[in-house]
Amino acid sequence: IRHAIFYQKLVGTSEAVAQFVFPFLDTYVHSPNFDVASDAMESLKCIFIPQSPTDSAAAEQMAQDAAEFMTRDYTAIWEDRFVPKLLYANEAANNYMTKRMALQILSTVLLTRTNYNVMVRFVASARNCKVILLLLRHTSPHITLDAFHVFKVFVANPHKPLEVVKMLKDNQIKLSTYLQGLHAEKAQNDAQFRDEKALIIATIQAL
Repeated sequence: IRHAIFYQKLVGTSEAVAQFVFPFLDTYVHSPNFDVASDAMESLKCIFIPQSPTDSAAAEQMAQDAAEFMTRDYTAIWEDRFVPKLLYANEAANNYMTKRMALQILSTVLLTRTNYNVMVRFVASARNCKVILLLLRHTSPHITLDAFHVFKVFVANPHKPLEVVKMLKDNQIKLSTYLQGLHAEKAQNDAQFRDEKALIIATIQAL
């Protein structure tokens, strides 16, 4: 996976993605064996966030290949698998680990410059916004923090669709109050997080 030529063969066509990538999203990450599920999520991380350890030119090519396959097969990846199967699935033995790693993969994908087209389409979905809002209220503080890093991309979007604006506006007061108390201790010690949270709250209140 870490070699540019092998990576291109892995994601270069929709047929290859269906054969080599989708089994991880459909089956392996849901294994009752924790080690198998964890290894599958690590493999997905390498697929969605490819890195060539030594060659910057190869790393750039792999990033472009990743952006291309995630855009080309957007519906099959994000709408049919990643969101419903990794983020919105029922609670299960491995679901905590799956949700955490999926959120971390997602936030990195959305904030990577080469994935701009994926980001624009993802944050234009009211369904995706609803899923992240639910994860913001998860019982795990780790998951709520990871969800916040995805949620801020929705709020920062300057071209929010009306459905997303309505969702944020309908929950304006509840969201603002909740976010003010979210990870309050971290906000005291982390200036960047504190500033990001204040900006998100101000943006929601200004809708």
